[in-house]
Amino acid sequence: MEKTTKHPHPRNWFYRIQQVTLLVSLLVMVIASVALVVIALILPAPLFIVMAVLLLLLALPLLLMQTTTPPVTITEEGCYLHPFIGAERLIRWEDVLEIRAYPLLPAPHQESGRKLLVGREKYQAAEGIMLIVRGLPPQYRIAGFLAGAQSAPVVAFTNRTHTAYPQLVQRIRQFAPHAVSSLAD
Repeated sequence: MEKTTKHPHPRNWFYRIQQVTLLVSLLVMVIASVALVVIALILPAPLFIVMAVLLLLLALPLLLMQTTTPPVTITEEGCYLHPFIGAERLIRWEDVLEIRAYPLLPAPHQESGRKLLVGREKYQAAEGIMLIVRGLPPQYRIAGFLAGAQSAPVVAFTNRTHTAYPQLVQRIRQFAPHAVSSLAD
């Protein structure tokens, strides 16, 4: 087996468009929140502060999409995450605390529209795993909170966001057998 395997997004152009759109949306939401707070201070309008907080809370799912499933390179020393923004990050295998099924994916019965677009013969159900990792920055805790990992830092890999997904899962199981106990086959 190869020492290094790369698992980028299957459609790199789509991934780049998605990430740029998410980044612009996040920036607009932050600027709008600041503007709402400024307006609330200039005018006696305390509800604008509530609106600013709600707008920032609505930005959390966008941040989730920005950080949760980055392209990855698997080596014997660990996983190299390649986020769209920021530097490459190494997750050492000993820092992987647990591997679980990724619960934030749609069930097959929820994807009737996708089945129509792709065709029933070509349709493939969503599969994914998440790694609960020690030492990731705070933005990775959002995925942990939304995925039921008590806001532990999480990174996920799915068959829709990574090429050669079965090989990716096999390599992770090979290098992090201490964490596989809770992952169903």
